[in-house]
Amino acid sequence: MNNQEENSSLPKPSAFTFHPSSLSSLLTGRENIYNKGAVLGFSKQEIDEKFDAIVEFAELENFIDILV
Repeated sequence: MNNQEENSSLPKPSAFTFHPSSLSSLLTGRENIYNKGAVLGFSKQEIDEKFDAIVEFAELENFIDILV
């Protein structure tokens, strides 16, 4: 079985879940979203597609590029 086949059988998380303690204070909100998404197994494309909804849900529009 090749690596792609192995990865396709792994479960994908259905939603982002953030706990403040899981965010890095050395990263901006934007960087934290991409970092946490990657840790949860989302591809950059998947994060890109969900990004605006995450920002809106978290009410981060005015703070997305500021360190958290």
